[in-house]
Amino acid sequence: MEEEALNPPHAERVAARALVLACVSCRGYIEGDADNPAAEEFRTNVAQWVLDSGLGPELEAWERDLLNTPLGRLNDQQLVTDAAWAGEGCAVLAWALGIRKLPPYDESPLPADVASDLGFMKSLSDTALVSPTLRNEHEIRSFSDFMFALHWRLRQFHLNHQPMNFREFAATAWFGPLRTEGMKFVNEDLALRGEAISEADPDLSRVCLSLAMERHKAVNWLLGRSEIYSETGADT
Repeated sequence: MEEEALNPPHAERVAARALVLACVSCRGYIEGDADNPAAEEFRTNVAQWVLDSGLGPELEAWERDLLNTPLGRLNDQQLVTDAAWAGEGCAVLAWALGIRKLPPYDESPLPADVASDLGFMKSLSDTALVSPTLRNEHEIRSFSDFMFALHWRLRQFHLNHQPMNFREFAATAWFGPLRTEGMKFVNEDLALRGEAISEADPDLSRVCLSLAMERHKAVNWLLGRSEIYSETGADT
């Protein structure tokens, strides 16, 4: 079987994509502030900052439309939700650029903190666009393997809501072994904030599934599995 042909993005593009995702996430979060004139002014400032920073070529068409749409005019709630979740992918790219650590798999970073570290709304010289570098391929591939394993378990639980000996399964699966270094276990199953996934708050498990999907998608893009970020798969 031929190996998948990959075309990983260079560091400069990763930095640009990270900042675009920071802007997209911000736009998703402020949609609910349509009655606040200051929030709408901020949206226009963000849209202009994207252009002034030379990020225009990295924008996908839907992202450009999103940023240019006045607050309160987005009629698709799923689009708003997806935009807000872009912050998880942004955090992965910031990690790949060596700018900040990722929080544990069952915790989300504060999007504003990630954006600030990348230089969101700052002068060009204070952004990640200046002389960016990437972690080595081994680190990125290892993280991709980890996210595949984590995403698989979370999706499997979402489908059947049953406990399992995930530690043993990960070591013996026909499509494994799966990388579990860095995971926590309770009763031999994946743990979420100190409890086995089957005992954890259902809302938490759903949030962690969305988190895993976004991080998995981001690292797959880093590996070059798609030229277009939004079209990158996160299959398990």
